[in-house]
Amino acid sequence: MYRNFRDCVTLEDLDVEIHLPKEGQVISKDSKSQAKLVHGIQLVIARNYIENLRDEVRKGMREKAAQGIYPSRPPLGYRNNKLLRTIEVDPENAPIAQRMFDLYATGSYSLATLRLFLKAEYGKVLSKWHIEKLLRNPFYIGTYEWEGKSYAGTHPPLVSPEIFSRVRDVLSGKARPRKQIHEFAFSGLLRCAYDNCAVTAEFKKQKYTYYRCTGYRGKCDLPYFREEVMAERLGQVLQAIRIPDGVLAQLEESLLSHKTHEESLRKRQAEHNAPTVDPTPQTAGAGLRGPSGRKNHRGILGGKVRRVAGRGAISVGVLAGARTRRKSRTCARPRSHFRTRK
Repeated sequence: MYRNFRDCVTLEDLDVEIHLPKEGQVISKDSKSQAKLVHGIQLVIARNYIENLRDEVRKGMREKAAQGIYPSRPPLGYRNNKLLRTIEVDPENAPIAQRMFDLYATGSYSLATLRLFLKAEYGKVLSKWHIEKLLRNPFYIGTYEWEGKSYAGTHPPLVSPEIFSRVRDVLSGKARPRKQIHEFAFSGLLRCAYDNCAVTAEFKKQKYTYYRCTGYRGKCDLPYFREEVMAERLGQVLQAIRIPDGVLAQLEESLLSHKTHEESLRKRQAEHNAPTVDPTPQTAGAGLRGPSGRKNHRGILGGKVRRVAGRGAISVGVLAGARTRRKSRTCARPRSHFRTRK
């Protein structure tokens, strides 16, 4: 009784008379204070014994883990050698564990199909949760974790690091992309009310869509639902949702202000990117005159006019427009003007 402090408190609350033959004491409500003091001291000493024993056990397990020996029950495929106090390969279950890793590393098996295969081939009934835990356990490649630290074990590994790495990639979905053939309306939005598993969709007879529980935690009582029935029930839930007028007005105002801000930014960006036209050539060309004193409008076609700094003169880049126009005007005469002499 002294090894359990909670039981002692419970007995005191029940107000019962406790007889201790070994100590020759009787503890009750009417006992003397000296007897209660001795009883309390013995209780504290017993509790200290339990705490000290726990510390010593944990210390011994840490030392055993540091020596490379797993200080607990090993996973499937191994067994404890009680005589040598080591861990050795279990010849009965080791082939099952190796086969499990080899099949899942191919990427052709899911946890459910692998579970059915192990049950049909070896008669081993394992849950999907247990299989996933085994596939993620680094104990099979010669290492293990204990109290947050990783240790190298002395036990022989059953799986190569390459296969173990491929198994982890398959579990994380990195091994092969999953192609979704059909798109379902409520995929990934629903969870089962019975076991909190995800609700998945199936396409039956190429025209019907059914929703059901994945059953990851075992058999579930959720029945199958047609997509039409699911849409009707969800519609009833959504009909009861109403946005208050004040909140709706705030949302509308926020959207309008955001739209106005975007339009102003777009307008500023367009003005910034627009090309600038220098009016200097037009002004210089308007006052340009030829040798006869008349304005030369033809000479500046296709050319650039600029004022040379520090000189007061005007230089013309290309003045070939007049010649081009004369040639084109000459070629535009009627064919009768090009008669040959006989």
